[in-house]
Amino acid sequence: MVWKAFACICRHIDKKPLSGTSYYRLRQVDFDGASSYSEVESVRFESNNIITLYPNPTKSVLYIPDVGLGENKQIVVYDQAGRRTMETSQIANELNVSALVSGLYMMTITTEEGVFYGKFVVN
Repeated sequence: MVWKAFACICRHIDKKPLSGTSYYRLRQVDFDGASSYSEVESVRFESNNIITLYPNPTKSVLYIPDVGLGENKQIVVYDQAGRRTMETSQIANELNVSALVSGLYMMTITTEEGVFYGKFVVN
């Protein structure tokens, strides 16, 4: 029997994070049933980092409130499976989402002021 080593990149989006500090770890189960746990990681989530995107639901253009955008900003959109579906560093407060298929999405906006989170639905 030949075993090949491989790396796995895991990503999970907590769809209902609690305000404050949350702790996460991964459990890995091997083919033989043995399991091990990753190191514990802490994530601080402030409820004031949640933004309201509108109109919601939308078909084409999504408006993003001003969150102290400054000149450096990165917008990343994830689908329900946590896959990155869109990424931009545009400065405008609107985003064309007409190319996305219908479904629920999560957006992260990284600025000099911090990271902001929002959810939206595409019809």
